[in-house]
Amino acid sequence: MTTPAQHSFPVIGMDAVVFAVGNAKQAAHYYSTAFGMRRTAYRGPETGYPDEAVHVLESGGARFVFRGPARARTRLGRHVAAHGDGVTDLALEVSSAEEAYDYAVAHGAHGLEAPHLLEDDYGKVVVAAIASVEDVPALSAGAAPLAPAQGPVWSVAYSPRAR
Repeated sequence: MTTPAQHSFPVIGMDAVVFAVGNAKQAAHYYSTAFGMRRTAYRGPETGYPDEAVHVLESGGARFVFRGPARARTRLGRHVAAHGDGVTDLALEVSSAEEAYDYAVAHGAHGLEAPHLLEDDYGKVVVAAIASVEDVPALSAGAAPLAPAQGPVWSVAYSPRAR
């Protein structure tokens, strides 16, 4: 058995489970009412993102991100129409997105996004993505709850860098 110090792909923790749903507002309402989760972030048409609504809910160490199309015929809308509601992204926290990505690709994973820096007024994070299911189109982009929609099905990221 290997120890975390010996493991080449040590996972520090789960950052978020990302869902693609037909109605993100309804899904967020259900999870907040039924499970007591608290909405901590929102992005959508009202905030300058016309194609989708994103609700981030948290409870303890759990973070769920619900993404729903705001208009028909968007990439996300086509995905939900074809596959229904479901998990599209598992964002993991690792010590180095670069090392985790390189290790995964070297061991047969299909790389979707090479490691790159996302930065805004609130901080920085390095994200990368690998596919876990080849026939499901890639949808979301990594560890930051409201990271731009770019493409991973499964993403690896490490903690936001201190400013």
